[in-house]
Amino acid sequence: MDFVSFGQISIMGGTDAPQGSWPWMVHLNISTYDRRSRWRCGGTLLNSEWVLTAAHCWNGLQQPDFRQSMVWIGTHALQKTSVRYMAIDAVILHPHFHSLSNGFANDIALIKLKKTVMFSQRVAPVLLASPDDVLGSSSDCWIIGWGQIGNVRLPDPEILQELKISLMPQTSCEVERFQTLSRVVLAGDKAGGKDSCGVSCNPSVSKISALS
Repeated sequence: MDFVSFGQISIMGGTDAPQGSWPWMVHLNISTYDRRSRWRCGGTLLNSEWVLTAAHCWNGLQQPDFRQSMVWIGTHALQKTSVRYMAIDAVILHPHFHSLSNGFANDIALIKLKKTVMFSQRVAPVLLASPDDVLGSSSDCWIIGWGQIGNVRLPDPEILQELKISLMPQTSCEVERFQTLSRVVLAGDKAGGKDSCGVSCNPSVSKISALS
């Protein structure tokens, strides 16, 4: 099965997230080997050793070097101190990750941390969905990240943004926009003004109504 994501990084219509509300959200400060180029991505803390992120953050064309990159743990505002700064031991891309004309397929990667993370009120692993969980229109879907606000850079001190949106039926989107529509989860606001353009810095988290 292919999973599709899109390359732009922005949240439109979001608000500042309360500190500690998303303790599994991490910031990736990615660098080339010579540190001349740097870029940002987001990730999700799976457990004390592993982080889930987007594979295109580690696209070989950009020549990222995980030895020169860091994972910021317990981050709320990028211009303020994080709980910890973790070195990376390895990055594993999905074996079938590849580019599409409108995004990326199988845009998933795992990051192995060099040291284990100590959990606290501000740092905790995400609770993954079980095989029996069903995402529907009654599910709360949240997008989180430090991406741009539309086309505008997030103002200092660059506080984590959150946005609650609704899941949408695939029939409500134009089929030609997605090369593999049957494998895409669609979310947004039909009225406009609330959206996430890409998931590299904007992970989405859903709360199943039966569990919340």
